[in-house]
Amino acid sequence: MSFIKLPKFIICLDGTFRLGQVNQHKDLLKPDDQCIGGGYYFLDFVSNRIILDRESHDFGRPRWHLLDMLRVPSIYRGMRIVYKYDDGFHDDFNVSDELGIEYYDCKLIITIHTEKNTNPTFLLSQTAEEKEQRTFASARRENEE
Repeated sequence: MSFIKLPKFIICLDGTFRLGQVNQHKDLLKPDDQCIGGGYYFLDFVSNRIILDRESHDFGRPRWHLLDMLRVPSIYRGMRIVYKYDDGFHDDFNVSDELGIEYYDCKLIITIHTEKNTNPTFLLSQTAEEKEQRTFASARRENEE
């Protein structure tokens, strides 16, 4: 059974903010991560914002109150981050104003997932702490062998 990949995000107890096009929120986890919520995202280039909303079926709504600092991949430097509750009860949470933002550089790490009769899917890991690195060329070579 194949699922549709959607733009999803998670936040971890150490403040790491990770997002990507995945089937399930748990696909964004790295070993030893302690996820404290997630949801869906939209990159609004007109207003230069990352708009977060809804909640993860795996981990629930983000628990922002557990964080003082959010570690964001440096490719999103300068973008405002807003979480929209859209529940008629809570106001939007302006992450950029409420939490300290720390940027970290990403290493290009590509994981290849192949399914029967489909082209490989490439996922970009957005953590600088990864121990395993693979370049696009070596990943492609491995897939062709």
